[in-house]
Amino acid sequence: VGTGFHPELTGRENIYLNGAILGMKRDEITRKFDEIVDFSEVEKFIDTPVKRYSSGMYVRLAFAVAAHLDPEILVVDEVLAVGDAEFQKKCLGKMGDVAIEGRTVLFVSHNLDSIKKLCNKGILLSEGRLKVYNDIYSVIQEYTSVIEINEKNANPVDVFNNIRKTGTKEVKVTKVGIKDVQNNYKLEFLIGEPFIIEFDIENENRPSKNISCWFSFSTLNDTKLGTSIQYDQQSYEISGHRKVKITAEFHDNVFFPGKYYLTVGILGKHLDILDWCENVVTIKILPTFWANSRPFDNRIGTLSLRSTWKITS
Repeated sequence: VGTGFHPELTGRENIYLNGAILGMKRDEITRKFDEIVDFSEVEKFIDTPVKRYSSGMYVRLAFAVAAHLDPEILVVDEVLAVGDAEFQKKCLGKMGDVAIEGRTVLFVSHNLDSIKKLCNKGILLSEGRLKVYNDIYSVIQEYTSVIEINEKNANPVDVFNNIRKTGTKEVKVTKVGIKDVQNNYKLEFLIGEPFIIEFDIENENRPSKNISCWFSFSTLNDTKLGTSIQYDQQSYEISGHRKVKITAEFHDNVFFPGKYYLTVGILGKHLDILDWCENVVTIKILPTFWANSRPFDNRIGTLSLRSTWKITS
């Protein structure tokens, strides 16, 4: 996308240049011109040299040209990394249309949601070599299992500044671990198996603070799955220069097989953020009765929803 664009030429001139490179005649490009400009949403700047465009404007126009000039093969490399959500949605729709028309779309991305929406076949590369070529769900499953959890990481994780996202740091999380109900630290659990989240917090040489703690889980592609906040109990008062250990038992393990990131944090009396530690621990949920039949099919989702079933005749 954008191959053949000349920075000194205007958007209008680059549309005609790109079409010519693709072997199209001028009248063919003219027929598509208004459609390309409308899709790109850069009409106001169509006669401005593209070197003056922002990266988002450049990619909008480049994608519009590539998608509308009827290429046999459309190669799209991380085009959704820029642009707002509405434009990204429009790009996916257009690539879907191109594929339906019988042409080939080679979509390069790490955005698993977009890949699932657009593609039916997938290729996984590792160190420049073909690792897997299969249906898209099998490839995504292989991709998410590439980075195996190191067993030594089952011990509590020391929290460093590079995983802190925000917060006043008046009270800090210093260590995070996950245990089973037998009090053993581990990072792999079966579907439905409860586990305990444990984190150490410290108030170093500061006045007493009323705090509440929270944790949340997200998927590999950063989809937030839910948060648990210590609302149901009175907030805890932590005095100056004191370290405490807090545990939260996660009774309802509703995760399907896969890997999930744990984020933890501390809130003040008025729900102000004191500490926020993003993706500090990765846990893996293992299959149970699926294990002996076939690989788990992640098309059915992320969460095992609790429900009561009844059959009547």
